[in-house]
Amino acid sequence: MKNALEYEVRPYEEGDEAGIVELLGLALPGWPGFDPGVSTVEHWEWKFGDPDGSLVSVAESGGAVVGCSHVILCRCIVDGEELLLGNGLDVAVHPDFRKRGIFNAMTEQRMEMMRDRGVSLAF
Repeated sequence: MKNALEYEVRPYEEGDEAGIVELLGLALPGWPGFDPGVSTVEHWEWKFGDPDGSLVSVAESGGAVVGCSHVILCRCIVDGEELLLGNGLDVAVHPDFRKRGIFNAMTEQRMEMMRDRGVSLAF
């Protein structure tokens, strides 16, 4: 979805990793908050790179990642029923793009992606 402020919110595409990690480091200084022993891109790929285990929304402007939102998926048994749950984390918007509705647009897309995947509960 594209808007008049010239950014597009879309699902993650292969090749977005470096831009996402750069944004996370800018918006969340010190991300991931510890030394993972590998590059931050390798850490991101381990944490979010499995399309069966995560959902990632990206806001892009002029070819640069200016927003990202991640959901880790997990299956849990609740009262004997298996449910797919989503845990939202590592959300960032570039400081120059804040207050333009990017977070809300990514949230809207994230909710749509979770409905499409059959996520029962998000937290």
